[in-house]
Amino acid sequence: LSILFNPERSTLRLLAPLSVDPASSTITARLESQGTLKLPWTPRIAAWQSTVTYRVGTDGLIVEQSQEWNISPATALIQTFTPSFAGPLASRARPLADEPASVTKLF
Repeated sequence: LSILFNPERSTLRLLAPLSVDPASSTITARLESQGTLKLPWTPRIAAWQSTVTYRVGTDGLIVEQSQEWNISPATALIQTFTPSFAGPLASRARPLADEPASVTKLF
């Protein structure tokens, strides 16, 4: 995400422990994200929640990713093209107590 978002003005928070379903070979994460995009007009994307599901292949690699957001694509697009003035830095959310370090490093 640091390719798109300014990490000093953005946060990504895991809302619950990862859900692993061996029967369907999926890993699901519930996230809350917000931040400032690395564009010249510094658009601010308001907090949104998403559910991300990864399907793992027999080789242990992720073969599919799907996402659901609680905002519409139109809202996200409008925010992307709306200039903002750099306000206070986003607070750094702490990881869940039982969140593996390998997950924290991803975000």
